[in-house]
Amino acid sequence: MVSEELPPPPSWGLTDVWIALGLYVFLAFLGAAIVLAVPDNPEAKAWALVAAVVLPWVGLAGWPIYATTTRGGGPVLDLRLRATPADLVFGAIAGFVALVMAGIVALGLERVTGEPLESSVGQLADDLTAASPWPVVALALLAGIGAPLVEELAFRGLLYGSLEKRGRTVIYCVAVSSVTFAAFHLEPIRFPVLLVIGLVLGFVRARTNSTGASMVAHMTNNLPGAIALLVLAFR
Repeated sequence: MVSEELPPPPSWGLTDVWIALGLYVFLAFLGAAIVLAVPDNPEAKAWALVAAVVLPWVGLAGWPIYATTTRGGGPVLDLRLRATPADLVFGAIAGFVALVMAGIVALGLERVTGEPLESSVGQLADDLTAASPWPVVALALLAGIGAPLVEELAFRGLLYGSLEKRGRTVIYCVAVSSVTFAAFHLEPIRFPVLLVIGLVLGFVRARTNSTGASMVAHMTNNLPGAIALLVLAFR
């Protein structure tokens, strides 16, 4: 009787997380350089800014896909992209909860600081509206759909999965992935807001064992902001 040879265990891990984040930083600088090199034309600058948002995602999402494809069972299996309909419904409900919780924290921060909180995407949209509404429409789609897909691949997919592979507890995986997610945005004033969102997304990943469900939660959380950008584009 011939025994089947088992496939080797996935060899991707925390090193790949650092590579993905490093690529993100490198490509972000490259995107900034491209924006500076674009002629001083408002619409051209606006589209260059949109491109500068997308370019770093090539590393942040591309590397997890590459690492799991070449040294694992593929992104669908290793990054837990499968989800049942019940998982997706749970993710949508959790995304709404994250939105409410983040709003409460934001109101508290505004009371303490005396200033309204605005995300970096909102500030970028203000710069784009002077040129044309269409770059803002593109930014709304990126904020509502693109960012949740990319960031969940990196944080609840690759990072959470790497910690899980090392035998860390669920609480540890949720906490570390959430803190890293919040810090990654480089918005110190909004860190508590982002941390609350990250904790809810991490809970969804732990509860459903599905990054697909956390993607839906993330999209639900970002939906009002994306709609606000569309309103801003055509006001």
